Amino acid sequence: MFGYIRPVQSELKVKDAELYKALYCGLCRVMKKEVSSVLPLSISYDYVLLAAVRAGLSGETFWAEHQICPYKPYRRKKMARPVKALSDTAITALILTK
Repeated sequence: MFGYIRPVQSELKVKDAELYKALYCGLCRVMKKEVSSVLPLSISYDYVLLAAVRAGLSGETFWAEHQICPYKPYRRKKMARPVKALSDTAITALILTK
């Protein structure tokens, strides 16, 4: 989207900051698998906030697990498992990017 939203890392608890990073990486992975391999280049914190709000409103919970990063295959990172909120946000990102 526009890149106006950024988390204040100093105000987040450690577990919340890790979950936020896991959401970012999970959204990137869902964008690559379900929508387009080029779309993760346009990911921003705006989309992560949208996914978190969508999940909160629908009552979904995120689970983070260690997975191999598709862009840095030598690293295992915590990523949120794919849920409907991440898939919907990936599709929304595609629409807003075009």
